[in-house]
Amino acid sequence: MRFSVFKDDEGYENYIAHRPIMVYLDDNPLSHVVRADTSEGWVEFNVIGEDGLFVIENSEIVTDVSYGLVEVTGVGLPVEPEVTPPDPEVEPEPMPEPEPLPEGESNG
Repeated sequence: MRFSVFKDDEGYENYIAHRPIMVYLDDNPLSHVVRADTSEGWVEFNVIGEDGLFVIENSEIVTDVSYGLVEVTGVGLPVEPEVTPPDPEVEPEPMPEPEPLPEGESNG
């Protein structure tokens, strides 16, 4: 699923800007995210300088893109079905050995 804060971008629903969501990249929380795609595995985020402020170049906020396992959680997001691994194959119990017939009797 794709998310974006840019109105002209695919995936724009303004989730990231105005809803309490968390974006994780390889199980690590990532802040200042402006676009993310869970299917393609990338996140675009604003770069923060040593002073703790957004880095600005040519009157634009600088962004960077990272790749990996992207997960997005939060209130009001469509829920994707949870994937559960199948149960491991279980070997059947062995059949009990038949009891021996008393002497002189036959099976048939």
